[in-house]
Amino acid sequence: MPIKFYFVLLCASGLVLSSCVTASDHKLLYKAATDGNVSAIEALLDNGVLVNQDYSGWTALGTAAYHGYADVVKLLLDRGADIDFSIPQKDGTTALSYAALGGHIEIAKNLIAKGADIRRAVDSLNRMFAGSETQMGIELLERLQGK
Repeated sequence: MPIKFYFVLLCASGLVLSSCVTASDHKLLYKAATDGNVSAIEALLDNGVLVNQDYSGWTALGTAAYHGYADVVKLLLDRGADIDFSIPQKDGTTALSYAALGGHIEIAKNLIAKGADIRRAVDSLNRMFAGSETQMGIELLERLQGK
């Protein structure tokens, strides 16, 4: 296994000192969010990893919303993730955009309840590639906006 994997395990178990993790380890945060690993995310954030950094155009919040990890979305928001943070190279997609693309209605509702910008999410989906997945996301957000 790669050394970074062991490092995340050590962080999650509390065996690593805070000086071992740097803010440049945003790839680890992204990976932990992709896997829904709450313990690793908590350890990384506790040790100085920045919550709003992106890795290859994805934030931890965006990937958690896309994969449907409601507990991770809540944790990241509680720890200061910007609900409407977006990556310009990714058409301005936000966590709400990704929740809609992933078909995660409850996460989308929770993000809207916490103040996510629906119009921004719809606009970003309109700028993305054309396809049924994108259209379904737009329709979901428009239905939620009407409620």
